Amino acid sequence: MWPAYRRRELWLLLSLAASLPLGLGVEWATRGHPDWVERVETLENAKPEAIKPEPTRLPVQERSPSPVPALKLPTPRTPLDLNRASAVELERLPGVGPGLAQRIVQYREQHGRFADPSELRKIGGIGPKKFDAMRELVTTN
Repeated sequence: MWPAYRRRELWLLLSLAASLPLGLGVEWATRGHPDWVERVETLENAKPEAIKPEPTRLPVQERSPSPVPALKLPTPRTPLDLNRASAVELERLPGVGPGLAQRIVQYREQHGRFADPSELRKIGGIGPKKFDAMRELVTTN
């Protein structure tokens, strides 16, 4: 029969038992990858200022412009036009993922321009709560 251990003793035994696989894993890694050991030892012996990575940015004049402009989130002051927005832009609305954004675009292609934002309710997946969350963020200019 196993002797009765106190809670503190059980934690100690569990800690020791957990450290064994960890130690074996470290030993396996160091034997299989000596270059890792060399890197770690280099970092341990290096001065803190030597560890800082050099910035990899290009000088300003050599940077090429970003091919995709940064998309801004719609706000009540700058709402998203439902009749012009792409599926990617529609995904920025709360609760709208890729599938729902595609359904909105398909609805617009099949039924023509949105006359009012409340038409979104006709699209499957847009219930009262989701529509209320996006009501002030969309327009139909």
